[in-house]
Amino acid sequence: MDKQKAIIIGFLQAVAMTVYVFLVSALMMSLDNILPNMPAFGIASFLLLFVLSAAFMALIFAGYPVSLFFKKDTKRGLHIMGFTVLFLALFFLAFIIIQASV
Repeated sequence: MDKQKAIIIGFLQAVAMTVYVFLVSALMMSLDNILPNMPAFGIASFLLLFVLSAAFMALIFAGYPVSLFFKKDTKRGLHIMGFTVLFLALFFLAFIIIQASV
């Protein structure tokens, strides 16, 4: 039962990360329309978004597993991180296959 929970948590973390990446991608594609003719402001906005994204992704990816590490449940934390990476890789492969077939 514990491994099933780790699989579910890893899947949900990967889904959250994937949704966030798609939202940030959509924002960046429309950023040119939002900030026209302001290259310095656009670059600063990009860098701030990059730092914010790194922090947010770190929280999603490592927040719960790190709390498990502090509770001395290292094995479960590593399982969750492993399943998150596995599902992210599967999502990536699925997107590549879908893009190649279009």
